Amino acid sequence: MKIGSGPITSRQVLDEVPEIVRLLRASGIEDVIVYYGWGSRLEINQLWSPININLDNLPAFVRDSVEKGVFSPGNSDLIIEDKAGTLTFLLCHESDIHLMTENRNLIDETKRHWREKGYPGGNSVAESG
Repeated sequence: MKIGSGPITSRQVLDEVPEIVRLLRASGIEDVIVYYGWGSRLEINQLWSPININLDNLPAFVRDSVEKGVFSPGNSDLIIEDKAGTLTFLLCHESDIHLMTENRNLIDETKRHWREKGYPGGNSVAESG
């Protein structure tokens, strides 16, 4: 299943990082794998290279990436996955956030949160496959 926030500001993308941490922790996840993707200011061989991060360090990692100019919210991709490969949050270069997972509870909780924030997406779920 896949859900998207719809277009949001770069500030809103950054503001969602602590919420992503909360949602992942509520799902029993403590460590994630992060990848820089499209639009990130790195050499091509550094893109899509796995970086293991504890959830406690994720907000600081994202802030540091922005400060260094590597990640530009809404203009480059930052991919956050669990180590089991069962979910992916994509902070997308198209100025939105996507969640891909078969975890219905995580989809529902994320959708509820995005509706509360007034994001234009979050009202429908696309089945994957």
